[in-house]
Order: sequence, then structure tokens, then C-alpha cells
Amino acid sequence: MSLYRADNILERVGKSLVTWKSLIMHAHPEGDNRKTEQLEKLETFVKEYSVIETNYQRSKDALEKLDEKLSDSTEKADIDEMYQQCLNELPGSSNYQKSNIWETFHGRSDIMEVHKKNKKLKDSEYDELEESMFCANVFTPPVDPISKAIITVAYRNKVCGHVYEYDTIANYIESSKKKAKCPYIGCNNNNLKISQLKEDKALQDQIKQYLENQENASSGSDED
Repeated sequence: MSLYRADNILERVGKSLVTWKSLIMHAHPEGDNRKTEQLEKLETFVKEYSVIETNYQRSKDALEKLDEKLSDSTEKADIDEMYQQCLNELPGSSNYQKSNIWETFHGRSDIMEVHKKNKKLKDSEYDELEESMFCANVFTPPVDPISKAIITVAYRNKVCGHVYEYDTIANYIESSKKKAKCPYIGCNNNNLKISQLKEDKALQDQIKQYLENQENASSGSDED
């Protein structure tokens, strides 16, 4: 795996974790035990990936040192032994809480731009299997319960928390008059009103970014 490819994978992981944090925060009200439980579980993944990134960065630094030594050396050398020596010369332990993933998740990083737009991968080694594995963790756009299409103009219900495509839900409420119910299966909101709806701009931004990424990935495949 090339370093460029690994950097892109870690960046995708960072985006995914931040997206899931946002979804959890929006899905449950304050004081809901489910929010606490899900955030605690997500935190364990953040730690695991932060440790992975920290170890990767340490290996990357060792490779840079190795490259310098090989450039200066005119004698034959045991590459594995030299790499291990370079690794041992680095600090014995690294703080995973200083990793880009950790600091980005906790909102303290200006190093890795999580919302970097339209970055197209050009690494020829980036195969579809690994891409699908990591994209599985990335944001999945909500689907409107009536039209069954991806929501683009997202409005959230302040009563039950469900999200709809604005035009679709507005037309449904208007046509149903006073008998409108939340169209999500199992929802107990049986008195759906326009006044309950509030635009969710944060979710709209995530959907927009998702669609742009899909378009870029599609155009990239066509070029290949």
C-alpha cells in the first residue's frame, strides 16, 4: 500500500467518525441514554483508529529516516535491520490523543481538513475492494419515506425527530389535511403539521458532500 493511499484511507476514516458523531447528536435529545451509549461506543472506535494512525505515522517517520540513511550510504545494508534501527531511534511511545483523527473528532484540529472538497484520488493502486470497505463506514444519506429518493432539502420533525424531503412532506400534509401522520413506520406522531418541521442545514451539507463524492468517484471510474 502506498503512503498516499494510506493517508487517504485515514482521512476517510476521520470523515466517517465525525459524520457518525453528528448523526448521533442529531438523532437523540439531550439526556437520552441511547445518545450516551452510542457516543461511548463511537469513542472506542475513535481510540482504535487513532492508535492505528499513530503507529502508521511512526512507521512513516522511520521509513523517511531509512531513506535518508540509504541515500548517504554506499555500502550494502540489511534493509530490515536498518528499518528496525530507525524505528527504535524514534520516541518509545506516542500519544494517540495527538493524532489527526482524535483531534479532528474532538474539534481541536486545524491540521486535517475533514470537509476538504472534491479531492480526487489518483493513486492507481487504490482498488475497489478497499474503497468499498472504508466507504461502508462513511455517511449514508437519508431516504425520504414517501418518494423513496435520497433527501436533498432536509427538514427534521421537532416532535419525533424524523427527516423528510421538504416538498414531498409538505404536499403530503396539505393533501391529507388534518389526518397527516408521520410516514415513518412505527412512529407515534399521528398529528403531523408543517409547524413541526425545521430545516436541517447540517444534514443538507452532509448530503451535498456525499453526492459530490459519489459524482467524483463515478467520473474517476469513467476516466480509468
